[in-house]
Amino acid sequence: MIGRKIWALIAAAILLAALIGSVWALARPDPTPTGDSGLRIGRSLPAAPRVLSPVGLEIGADEGPGPYRLKPGEELILLAAVELDDGSTRYDAPINWASTDPRVAAIGPTGLLRAIAGGQVTITAELAPLEAEVGVRVDD
Repeated sequence: MIGRKIWALIAAAILLAALIGSVWALARPDPTPTGDSGLRIGRSLPAAPRVLSPVGLEIGADEGPGPYRLKPGEELILLAAVELDDGSTRYDAPINWASTDPRVAAIGPTGLLRAIAGGQVTITAELAPLEAEVGVRVDD
């Protein structure tokens, strides 16, 4: 009988402590200033992300840096390597591709080069203000 009373008192004390703790947590002031985006007073603002600028542009393919020699009907995927001012290289920049004569060799927006007829062309990759060129000869 006495054991049950002690356990009942312990359970009541635990419930009372939990109630007091939750009231205290709800009543204490919020340390975050109104309208704050998670920054705490006394800390500096995070640095804005640095925009990297292209400083170099080169054209290449699995076959090497070029110039390239193809036969009509052959295709070649050209890649534009963009060097950024932090020294890194990217291959996913939005490149504008052009051929000096699309009747000899045409190039699509993804860098897919298709040899069409005999002749010689220059393929240009542009990422303003940078340009790179590579020669392509199509042999009949």
